[in-house]
Amino acid sequence: MARGITIPDKDWPSVLNIGCADDPLFFGDGAVHFDIDDWSYKHKHFVQGDAHELTFDDKMFDTVIAGDILEHALDPEKIIREACRVCSRHLVLTVFEEWKLPGPGQWIKEGAENSEIESQALGYEGREDYQNKVYPKRIGVSDDEIPHLIHINQFTDEDMLDMNTMIRALGFRVREFSKVREAFHEPSERPFYNWLGAYERIERGAE
Repeated sequence: MARGITIPDKDWPSVLNIGCADDPLFFGDGAVHFDIDDWSYKHKHFVQGDAHELTFDDKMFDTVIAGDILEHALDPEKIIREACRVCSRHLVLTVFEEWKLPGPGQWIKEGAENSEIESQALGYEGREDYQNKVYPKRIGVSDDEIPHLIHINQFTDEDMLDMNTMIRALGFRVREFSKVREAFHEPSERPFYNWLGAYERIERGAE
């Protein structure tokens, strides 16, 4: 069942860029940009909202992009399901292996403990309390008032395989699913990668 809004401007693009920020991928006016922060001053076609509850009708967009946002999400699976729901043909997602990077605030082995301490320093019971209380207030709040959401998820290879299986179960075939080397962190002698998943919706009755 369709829900949400119908894009009022028929000239709006058929590409949805979820978690657009300042458009690091340079979609420009070729995409509808969606973010929990207000980027309306930056993008011609912009809708502000929560990616857990996309305000668009089913299969509204030919192509849906979710680039490096799942690490911020309270419920990554729900965001993926929403992205699949509004996608009529192509779905592309990337997941950065940030947890492999060293340093304060990064998702290494000590990341969970560090985020608990950081959240408590802000006056919350812990990172879960921080996320649950701050996240609903993000709409319309500037970064000067509330810091950007910390990265609260790390995805192992097994997690990514499970994610791939879920997307296939939602009616998509895999066009690309791989890990691409991003860089090499010299101090730690550790390479890190970006997962790329590209999918195509399978129409009912198609093989």
